[in-house]
Amino acid sequence: MARECVFCKIAQGKAKAHVLSETSNTVSLLDSHPKARGHALVVPKKHFETLWEMPAEVRCELYDEAAKVGEVVMRSVGAAGLDVIQHYWPFVPEIQLKKAHAHVHLIPRDKNDAIFKKPGIRLGLSEQQLTETAEKIRAQLKERQTKLV
Repeated sequence: MARECVFCKIAQGKAKAHVLSETSNTVSLLDSHPKARGHALVVPKKHFETLWEMPAEVRCELYDEAAKVGEVVMRSVGAAGLDVIQHYWPFVPEIQLKKAHAHVHLIPRDKNDAIFKKPGIRLGLSEQQLTETAEKIRAQLKERQTKLV
């Protein structure tokens, strides 16, 4: 594990996060500095720096969970689309924000938004706004699961 990895701490329940869902190998949470309302992350519980270090089972579970959470996030926030992004950290332009723990971003998009025209811009949502968004997404994830059973 990388020194003081925030994602490892979240997976172990040792750091605060707006957790949306968990599987045996992943945890999904809201980004604490979102580019859009509902911006979520899907993170493997075990520390891997890259996708290719992950066993196939973990990688498949990571993207399966990204698909499930992404669908619900889009619906929850009324987005027109969704970007599913996984950066290999040495090439992230916001190098001070890099996380040496592989993770997938789920970023809700609307027509004509300017999310990637202004790199580094974040929404600055309050703790209350993040909590309300997380509660709405968790409720819809639970509803989705109930319909599948």
